Amino acid sequence: MEPKDHGRESHMDPETGGPESGVGELVRRSRSGDREAFGRLYERSARRVAARIAAAGVRGGPEAVADLVHEAFIKAWRNLAGLREEGSFGAWVETIGANLARDHLARDARRGAAETARHAGSAPPDPARVVELADAVGSLPEEMRAVLELRFRQGLGYAKIASRLDITEENVAVRLHRARRRLRELLGES
Repeated sequence: MEPKDHGRESHMDPETGGPESGVGELVRRSRSGDREAFGRLYERSARRVAARIAAAGVRGGPEAVADLVHEAFIKAWRNLAGLREEGSFGAWVETIGANLARDHLARDARRGAAETARHAGSAPPDPARVVELADAVGSLPEEMRAVLELRFRQGLGYAKIASRLDITEENVAVRLHRARRRLRELLGES
């Protein structure tokens, strides 16, 4: 009689076709700041995360799915210390993606969005770029990070951001402009 896996999905190594191996080592290296190791984890898991997000019925097409994949890996990078079982990285980051998809759907429902797009085959963002962007956003001053968070992660308009931060809408626009410009500088874009 075969042992039961009690609902856990077996993750296969895309390179070998066999069960994932070396994930624990990649997690340990990533925890010590090894971006290449995190990139390998990303390569192994990004398509499954995208499929899980798309299967949740996220609205906004492939761009929305890619954005949530990106966000899932940023969260994973920042919270690697909280991963208890190093070998379960794939399932863990998929759960992060599913939770982000659920939150995204709840926001869309509140806004009354009308279209649902399911695109599991969209290409995930470059793993090195995910880490680079997370580091760049993390290096911004708090006032810039707060405006970016409220605008792009929470989807608030300028008036609500202004109210939350007790600043003018014009100040919101200025801070967003400066934050975007600073991110472009940090990321080497024109």
